[in-house]
Amino acid sequence: ITDEVFALWKYRKSYFEYLKYTKKTKLKIKNQKFIFFPLLTEPEVAISGTAQDFFFQLSALNILARDLPADYRILVKEHLLALGRRPKDFYRQISEHKNIVFVDPMTMGLDLIKKCKAVACVTGTAGWEATVMGVPVISFSKYNEFNILEHTFVVKKFDSLREIFNILDKNSYPN
Repeated sequence: ITDEVFALWKYRKSYFEYLKYTKKTKLKIKNQKFIFFPLLTEPEVAISGTAQDFFFQLSALNILARDLPADYRILVKEHLLALGRRPKDFYRQISEHKNIVFVDPMTMGLDLIKKCKAVACVTGTAGWEATVMGVPVISFSKYNEFNILEHTFVVKKFDSLREIFNILDKNSYPN
């Protein structure tokens, strides 16, 4: 019983620690261009089974933040089941980027997908939802089934994502 109580307490504590980051970087997203990056729970079969070639979500965020145009933001949403599982410095490292904004994990991901310019992900449900809705996807894994679609951009070279952002700005992807 004590293990169950401590697990719930750890989960609750992690949730409130994460909320501190959402309050620090509160930003109105109305009329803002943003890329939605939903974090996956780790370990999970989707990231360790499907995306065997790329499973470093922190690296994906660093690459995106580095190449992001100045008028864009990255909205990061933590998965509720992942609270308390990540290293202590994980969110702090992400928050050091000035163009990354944390979103409350209680926010509906579909609402963010509808408003974003693109969804960036290693793999996961949000990528599928975006492709079905006609929203562009920036895929960091070459093994996603939705990579065959024309509005999915597979990151093959990690030195620059400028070409992808230029295409997104021109809205020249098929819808």
